[in-house]
Amino acid sequence: LQVSNGINVDNAVILFDNRASNDFDRFDSEKMSNNHVAIPEIYTLAGTEKAVINSFNGQAADREFALGFKTGTAGSFSISASTLNNIANACLIDKTAEWEFDLTSGASYEFTSDIADNADRFAIAFRAPQVVTGIANIQPSQPQVFYNLMGQKVQGALKAGVYIVKSGNRATKVIIK
Repeated sequence: LQVSNGINVDNAVILFDNRASNDFDRFDSEKMSNNHVAIPEIYTLAGTEKAVINSFNGQAADREFALGFKTGTAGSFSISASTLNNIANACLIDKTAEWEFDLTSGASYEFTSDIADNADRFAIAFRAPQVVTGIANIQPSQPQVFYNLMGQKVQGALKAGVYIVKSGNRATKVIIK
């Protein structure tokens, strides 16, 4: 994973290995803060330890993990996945914006932040492909806006594909076959 402010970049790595534990162990690497206010940072948690490389036990499917974000300067940022080896479905969850973003699309998630250092705003979710994770009950009386996975508003008839539907203050991922 990669976070950027358009000038500076920081990375974190998530791995899955049956030999690893979900706590900090020899398969993980501690996050060393750069302590520079202009460089945003990204990390995961291995137990309670901040990690730059975090190896989890088992497979990626149907798992969700906290994703930490730190910035010493308020501004605009992006998070993307630079490499997704053998990962079919990875979503970035922004709990503040109540939004899920498909990292497998190749696009970057754009957001703004005040000065922060926490693992409460973001999470990364790995879901098994072709598995229904919930059914949305969208009220027809509320205006609904459809977005493609690049975050572009979709006009006109919808074709088969994956979309994000915003209805009121809820965002839901839908698949149209």
